[in-house]
Amino acid sequence: MVRYTLKHAKSFGVVTKGNSKIHGSTFSTSPFACNVGSKLVNVKGSTCEKCYAIKLAKVYPSAKDSWENNLSLWLKALDTDPMAWVESISYQIMNESKRKAKRGLKGARLHRWFAAGDLPNLDALRAIVLVAKATPNVKHWLPTREQGIVSKYLATNPEGFPENLTVRVSAAMVDGAPLDKFPCTSTVHKEQDAKGFECPAYKNGGSCGDCTACWSSKVKNVSYKIH
Repeated sequence: MVRYTLKHAKSFGVVTKGNSKIHGSTFSTSPFACNVGSKLVNVKGSTCEKCYAIKLAKVYPSAKDSWENNLSLWLKALDTDPMAWVESISYQIMNESKRKAKRGLKGARLHRWFAAGDLPNLDALRAIVLVAKATPNVKHWLPTREQGIVSKYLATNPEGFPENLTVRVSAAMVDGAPLDKFPCTSTVHKEQDAKGFECPAYKNGGSCGDCTACWSSKVKNVSYKIH
C-alpha cells in the first residue's frame, strides 16, 4: 500500500471520526443522490420519508458540501483509479481506529458506511469490499436500500462478503418485513413489535453505547424503533 499522509488521503474523500451516537468512524455521501432513497423519500410510510440526513443537509450547508464532495471524488476515482480510493480510505479508517484505541475511546475497530447517502453503483460496492479486505481488524457495517446492487454483487460472488463486512439490506416501508433473500437485513418498527434484534439506541439517547449488533453478521435482522 502507498504510504499516505492524512492530508493526501483526504483528497480522495473524508472519513470522519463519528459522533456521540456512532462511536466508530464513518463515510457519508449526499442523501439527495440516493438511487432508491431519493424515490422513497416521497413515499408516505417509507423508511426514507423523514430522512434525517436530508434534514441535516438543509440545516448544515458544510455537511451537505462535504457529502457531495465525497461522492464526486469517489465516482471520479471509480472511473480513473479505484485502487487509489481504496488505499486512501483504508488508510483513514485505520488511522482513526488506531487513534481511538490508543486513547481508549469507544469505536476503535468499528466503521460505518453511509451515515448519510447510499451505494451509488456496483463498482462502489466492490471498492468497499476491497477496503474491508485491506482493514481486516476493523468491523464494517454497511446499511443500504440498494437491494438491486447487493443482489448483483452476490450473484457473481457466491462466497458473499468478507467476514468483517456486514451488509444490511433495509426494508423500504415502516413495519415492513425483512427481505429474506439477504443474509443480513434491517427493519423499522412503529405500530408492530420489533422483528429480530431490537436496536436499544432509542433507550440510550440515540447512542449505540456498547452495542455492536449492527456490525455483527451473526445478527440476522436489526429492527429500529421509529423516532
